[in-house]
This record gives sequence, structure tokens and C-alpha cells, in this order.
Amino acid sequence: MDIKYKINHIDKNSCVESFLHNISVENKNKILQFFKLKNIKTIYDLIFAVSFFKFTNYNENTLENADVNNKLNQKVNIYRNIFHISNNNKLKKESDNKVNFHDDNAYNLERKTNNGDSNNFIDLSENVIKNTISTNIHENNNMINAEHGNIMEIKEMYEYYETMKENKSNNITLSYFDIYINLDVISLFPITNNDKEKLTNCIYSIIETNDISLMCIYLNLGHLLEKFELFNIKNIESLKKLIESKKFECIKNEMNISLYEFILIVNFIVRIKKKRIFCNNIFNQYNKHFTKNNKENRKTICDKIHQFIEFDKWTFKNIIDNPFFQRLRNLSQLGACQYVYPGATHTRFEHSLGVGFLSAKYFTHLCNRSNLSPYHGELNRMLRCVQIAGLCHDLGHGPFSHTFESYFINYKKNDTEHKWNHASMSQKIAEHIVENLIDQDEVLDVSDVKIIKKLIIGPQHYKKSFGLDPIDSLIEASYDIICNNRNGLDTDKFDYLQRDATIAPPNGTLPSLNCNRILCQSAAINGCITYNVKEIHPVWTVYMNRFSLFKQVYTHRKVRAMELMLCDGFRLADDFFRWSECLDDLDFFLNLTDSSIIYDIKKRAKTCKYDENVKNSLNLINSVICDRNSEYAYKYISEINVTEPKLIKYLKEITNEEKIARYSHGLSPDDIIIDWNYLNYGMGKNDPLDFVYFYSSDNEEEAFIAHKEYRGTHPRYFEECNVRLYCKNKKVAHLAKEAHLKFISNEVFSKASPCYKKKEKSK
Repeated sequence: MDIKYKINHIDKNSCVESFLHNISVENKNKILQFFKLKNIKTIYDLIFAVSFFKFTNYNENTLENADVNNKLNQKVNIYRNIFHISNNNKLKKESDNKVNFHDDNAYNLERKTNNGDSNNFIDLSENVIKNTISTNIHENNNMINAEHGNIMEIKEMYEYYETMKENKSNNITLSYFDIYINLDVISLFPITNNDKEKLTNCIYSIIETNDISLMCIYLNLGHLLEKFELFNIKNIESLKKLIESKKFECIKNEMNISLYEFILIVNFIVRIKKKRIFCNNIFNQYNKHFTKNNKENRKTICDKIHQFIEFDKWTFKNIIDNPFFQRLRNLSQLGACQYVYPGATHTRFEHSLGVGFLSAKYFTHLCNRSNLSPYHGELNRMLRCVQIAGLCHDLGHGPFSHTFESYFINYKKNDTEHKWNHASMSQKIAEHIVENLIDQDEVLDVSDVKIIKKLIIGPQHYKKSFGLDPIDSLIEASYDIICNNRNGLDTDKFDYLQRDATIAPPNGTLPSLNCNRILCQSAAINGCITYNVKEIHPVWTVYMNRFSLFKQVYTHRKVRAMELMLCDGFRLADDFFRWSECLDDLDFFLNLTDSSIIYDIKKRAKTCKYDENVKNSLNLINSVICDRNSEYAYKYISEINVTEPKLIKYLKEITNEEKIARYSHGLSPDDIIIDWNYLNYGMGKNDPLDFVYFYSSDNEEEAFIAHKEYRGTHPRYFEECNVRLYCKNKKVAHLAKEAHLKFISNEVFSKASPCYKKKEKSK
């Protein structure tokens, strides 16, 4: 039910009895008696009873830097309602406590201010007003008697507005106007849970479309509501447009708004970044009822990992059915692995659906854990962004996934050189999709683009935060759901570790993982996703499974040989096709898939038989996809495995193709490839558990890093280096093997090398 109600003390529709009749609440007489005890007569009284406000400072520059921690410089104003329930969820039922909302003090709410704080949300001090106009402030009625006439007041309005605009451009501290619908209050109403949710949805609709009344509550300007209604000003945005149009004569003469009232309103409007609405979550039935009522608006997909996953029809139509998302059907998840493991045929399409589903599930769990509803207000908007970002996080992958990016586009680029990466491309495509949707409906807005882009790449910097409000903590932690740069525990990893392990038979050589237990034991504490310390071993299993898949599948020696052949083939053909130069062209990128890049090479080879580069490229491609016995196939020679950081560094310094080729006459550096593979647990040479925060069942409010006694047995080193030698020319493969053995003997394990000293020490 989407009913747009008016809040108007004169209109008969504002009567709470008519309101309950319109939304068809059962036991209407019982709830009316309850409201009578609480002196709730109008919709306006009801809104006041079930809501309270909070202001959170917002800094535009810090958000641009994509560090959510920087913007959480809080200053809070909270208002209790007639039930004496605020955001601490401590209920104090006082059925006899009656408040008259219509007397002279109806709008005299408690306002907490800190006069010493330069970032005060609204500065009502005498100095501000005196610096702006010459007035006399009467303390008894808190009104301003202007010394000038109407003309002078209009002029002062204009000057004050221009001053505030200038201050805003000088990085004035902005704030979120956060409105909380307190379901702890609604839970006391003597109606069914079904009606409680219906009532919540209607109250949300009222607040969303009539936020002007809430501004009046905050500013003690309730008497202006009738004037705003008369001039059809129903929300803050329409009032803002009126002021921006500088129709100060209308404001002063027709609406009869005083200079003092104008100053309060302008302070509020100029400093508000945006309005946000939140609900807490106290009924499990809400989730079930929400799902039941929205079943007709959802579609189900069968998935081999998550069984049945659902998305609403809007997501299907605008995201999943988008050509860029459908392109993922033609991108293999594991690249060249499919030519070694026959079962490795799943695509980025399946994986992205899984990540989108898991991300929404994860966010919903964190909301429920924080006693908040993900189905209303700002958190519902965040839920939408999290799901879209999960679906879109891999849109920027090229053909054969990471192979294309790491070993073709960025081949042998130094750290100082600009490197193309799929995450940035995913951001660009997601931005393109979302911006095209903004004008179509009201589901997304411009600010959602930034949120989705940041969710895709995750926070790049972290700061320790303490004492955060539960909602701010939840929103900050949400940026780690899809791409967790803090410790690597994210939905992307949870999905691919499960999905990629299915390429082997159940209970086979590849490790299995069930992320549901880990997910269900997580909580958002101080802006960080934390886990019950009892789950430390399942958490460690995630990192072990990652290491195993990299060692056994992703860097399998045959898989790597085929990836090297594919990329050498792509580089040869790129001289003609210029794929690497056109990646920023979205229309071009849309048609760049596994099959298209191979088709282009084959077509060119047929039409230009004398193009040696394309011919050699096709020979390498065919060696991978159809002719394993080809003379062009690369041959594995041997490898070295090193775990100690000092030895890895030493090996990196002495190993190159030229040095190895010198140990055998007739062997050229162009005949061999040295393939470096770094295998770790997701955090380089560091122990990943050093970056994971846990909580204990005894204290679920405090996050900590688990001490060694929790951890059990772990490896001595968390990174190993696997250095392989491949030969491009089978005719000289024996020379390559001979040269590599001599190189190992004379260079790697020479008496002067640290490898030799370690070998002697271990005897």
C-alpha cells in the first residue's frame, strides 16, 4: 500500500481515526482507546510519538576520498517520544504519562547543543543573529523584534541567505538529518504484527513525503505547518527551491514568516546534506511477511551452490538483463583451467549472481544482528546498493578473466606504470548502468553511484573507530562486504571458494567450504565486520582453502602453460587488433568475450594468410583449445619452491631468462619463460588472522584481534614462491632442462648463496 498522506491539523484526514480507517487496521477501536490514553489525536501526534531525530556530521571532501571513517565525526541530537524510548532501546512504559501536543509548549522539545563546538549543526547564538541583523531578542517568548520595516527585513533576508550560501561554498560542515521510526514504540500498540508492519510502511511514507513537518518540530516552528500547507509546500526540497528562487517578498509578506524564523529555516536547509530514514527491527515476522508480500515481485534462480536465490523484478529488468551483465555468460570464471579440469566451465555470470545474492544476505544479517530493519528507509537503500554492487563487481573482466588482465594487458609492466584493472572497469560500467537508470524511476539517485562504486573496490584506507552509533557502524562495515581489503573475508571470496571447488568430485582433492556458519556468526562493531571467536577455525579454513585452490588449480603447471600460450598469442595479434588500446570504449568492451577474441584471430588468419604475427598467434591458440600435441605447445621443464622471505628476495635478484640461457650453448632467452607464482593466504607474507576482528559471547560490544592461544597450529611462513621454467620450443627443451640444472647448482645453491647455507643448516 502506497498512500501519500497529508499532515494538516485542519484537514479531517489528519485525524488518526480516519488514518486508521484508510489503512484498514483490525481492532480499530482498541488502538484508538490506546491512542486516547497517550493523547494521540492526529497523524502528526502519531509521527511525533514513534519517531526521533539524530544529526550526523558529514564532510563532502572526505567522502570523495572514499574513506568512510573520515566522515564519521559525529554530533548527536536525540529526542525521546512520549513513550520515553530512544535509540538505546530501553523501554519505560508510562501509560499515565500524557502530553498535550496542542498547547503552547507543544513544540518546545529538548535541544542539546554545544556552544563551544565550531561544527554545531545550527548555531542559534546571539552573536550570529547580531552579526546579521540589528535586533532585540526577547527571552520570554524567544522571538525577534526587527528594528526595520518589512522592506528592510526582506533586504536582510536576502543578505543573510547570500552569506549562508558563501559559507556553504567554504566547506561548511554539513549534516545528515536522520529520522528514526522506533519500532519499539509500535510494538506496544495493541494490533497484529501484520498491521504493525502496515502502519510502519504508512508512517514511513508520510515521513518521506512530509519531512517539512519534522523540520518544524526540530526548529520549534509548528505554527508554520498551516502556512506551508496553504502554499503547497509539503517537503524540505520544495521549501528549499522557494528560498533559492529568492522570493523573499512572498516569504515575508504573503507567508508572514518573520526574520528570526527565516534565519532558523535557512540555517537548517543550507546545512542539511540529505534526509535519511531508519527503522529498527524487532519482529522476525516482519522479514517473513516482507518476503511473502513481495513473492509476486520476485524471481527465483536455481544455483548449484546456493540452491535457490531470489532477486526482485526491478533488479532482473535493470541489472541482470542488462547487456553488460549478460556478457558475463561468455566469460569463463577460471580462464584456461577449463582446458585442464573438464568441470571448470562455470562463468562469471553464475559467480556474479552468487555474489549479489550473498551480499544482500550478508547485509540483511548484519542489520538484524544490530536490531535494525533492512526493509525500510536508508538501510533499504543501502541494501539495494550492496546487492547491485555485488552483481556488478566483475563486469570489468576481460576474456579469460584474470589471464587477460595479468598476463596480457599488464604483462611485464613496472609498479610505477599505469596498470589496467578489472575493478576500475567494473566501476565504470556500473556507473554507466546506474546513471541511465536514475532518470527512469525513483529507485536510485546520483549519490547511489558513489556508494556502489566504493562497494565494488572496498575502502582503500582504514582508521580505528570507537563508540560509533550502531547505524553508522553498520553502514561503514558494509563497505567490506564485497571487497574486504582489511582481511579478505568477503562475499566474492565466499562464493568463488565454494563454486571453484566443485570442479572436482565431492569429497575429492579440493577443499569444501560452507560460509553460512561464518556469515551467521558475524556482527558489525565499530565500523568493522567481526566474528564470534568460537568460529576462528572456520575463518582460518577460508584462508587455507584459498591457498589450496591457488596451489592445486589456479597455478597448476599445465594451467599456467596454457595461460602463457594464450597471452603470447593475444600479444602477437594485438599489433593488428589493438585490443589493449580500446578497453576504455564501453561499446567495444561489451563485445569483447572469450569467444569473440578467438573468433577475431581465426577470421584474420583466414583472410590474411601472410600475416606472420596472426598466423603464429593462431598456432598458439589452437595448441590450447584443440591441438595438445602441437609443436607450438609450451613444455614444462622444472621448478623451485621457496618459503623464506630472504630466499625469495635472493631468488628474484638472480633469476632471469638471459642468465639461465648462458648455461647451455644453442639456447636463446626467447626460447624460455620464467613463471613466478606467489602463493599465500590472502594477505601477502602476513598472517591473515592478524587483521580479523572477533568478539566473544560474553561481550558482543567489543572487537579484538585473537591471541595466539586461540589459533592452534599454523604455518611458519604465510607465503611461498613457486618459480617454474617453461620452454617455448620443444626442439631445445633438453637444452633448457640442462641449463636450468646448472643454474640451480651454480647460482641458487652455490656455497655463497643463502639457499646453500639454509640447506647445510638443515642437515
